[in-house]
Amino acid sequence: MRRRAFLVALAFAVGLVPLATQAAGIASLNLCSDLLVLMLADRNDIASVTWLAADPADSPLAAQAQGLPVNHGSAEEILMFDPEVIVAARYARGETVAMLRRLGRRVVMLDPADSLEGIRRNLRIVGEAVGHPERAETAIAAMDRRLDALAGQAKDRPPLLVAVYMARGFTVGAPSVVNDLLGLLNLRNLGAEPGLAGGTVLPVETLLIADPDVLVVTSYGTDAPSLATAVVDHPALEKLRAERPVITVPTQLWDCGTPLVVEAAERIAAGLEAGGQAGRSVE
Repeated sequence: MRRRAFLVALAFAVGLVPLATQAAGIASLNLCSDLLVLMLADRNDIASVTWLAADPADSPLAAQAQGLPVNHGSAEEILMFDPEVIVAARYARGETVAMLRRLGRRVVMLDPADSLEGIRRNLRIVGEAVGHPERAETAIAAMDRRLDALAGQAKDRPPLLVAVYMARGFTVGAPSVVNDLLGLLNLRNLGAEPGLAGGTVLPVETLLIADPDVLVVTSYGTDAPSLATAVVDHPALEKLRAERPVITVPTQLWDCGTPLVVEAAERIAAGLEAGGQAGRSVE
């Protein structure tokens, strides 16, 4: 750590890092904070986002991030951009955050959003950090209008049991944004049932015994087959897939807690309509 601090100080001394009077702006240390910064900040005020922000496989705002300076999460890189404020998720590289704070930099930390309210909270935090709290309130209002519309459409739909089946057989429990979205759609989340802790692996046998009405699977990228996602094509699930609506949601829509999760919910709602609401009612 001392050696890194010395190198950073040396960079300042020889001019490799610009002085604070030469630049100003916002830098982000994580993909999830990238997305919120891209949504709320003026482009000219964005000093740097992570390299993932411009990758279409990971980032739903890749087109918006094109051309912006990128970083890989190191303190030295961030200091080169000399931002006024750094936004990072709580699980950011601890040594980077510690170094930046020790050098007097303002770092705004975001807790992971494990609910829709958590998304609203982080929007407000980032809105304040980038100097546009009004944009955060606008984004929240727009998100809530769409959520209200989905809830209104779902109120007359019989409650159904849904299984979210992701890469390597993982599912999503509670509390989570996904669980909130499913509840809003009048769907009962298999992953939140007793005995299934949030984020656990859902064995094929458990899935078959539960016999859900709807199967929600996730996709990564446009053409990225892998052993991790092949589990969804398990032969034992063939009958289930044939008899139940199978709805695909791109992982990038809900991997991070942003208003983009509403699009995931809208895809599920549209899939239910396309599937004729097939499946038995769950009391």
